[in-house]
Amino acid sequence: MKYRFLLYVALTASLVLLTFGCGPDPEQLFNEGNAFLKSEQWEDAITSFDKVIDSDPDHAKAYNALGIAHSELGNQDKALLNFDKALESGHAKGVTNKLRGDILLSMGLYERAASDYSQMLEIYDNSLEALFGRAEAYINIGELDLAVEDLDLAITTDYYEIGKHTLSSLNRGKLYFLRSEAHKELGNPTQANEDIAQACEIHKDYC
Repeated sequence: MKYRFLLYVALTASLVLLTFGCGPDPEQLFNEGNAFLKSEQWEDAITSFDKVIDSDPDHAKAYNALGIAHSELGNQDKALLNFDKALESGHAKGVTNKLRGDILLSMGLYERAASDYSQMLEIYDNSLEALFGRAEAYINIGELDLAVEDLDLAITTDYYEIGKHTLSSLNRGKLYFLRSEAHKELGNPTQANEDIAQACEIHKDYC
């Protein structure tokens, strides 16, 4: 009788574990969150990715995705925290650095932004977005010669050859506008005028 009772207890415990102890698969939750992310359902994405982290606290991709969702909602501090954790957890450096750099740039933390863009460029040396961002950061901290170097490289890059890194006409114009501002500060009025004319030709916002 005693052994039958113990067997009953063991079976009951096993059923409880099967029913309540096995949470949802982190990868399934991640895929659900990714679907919400792609459809711009930011709050739902955050809920799913938070559950992923609850199940797997070292899930680097989930931290990165949380950073993106929080950034889209304007929660910049939370976005930075999650991008930090993504990098600490081993998420691919480069793209995450660029995403974090964009936020730092928008917050006026230019030196940190420049550092993140530099890490992106160590891996993707023809990234227009990173060159663009780092040049803007350099201008804001007075590193004008370095800004001009980045803008020269960005402007001479073959936009069509690198596909997804192609900039919009507005931002292509901004490359020339920024270089014009840098040359103006460096005392190169002729180059500055040529660049602002080119910016205006590309997009009317710079006329």
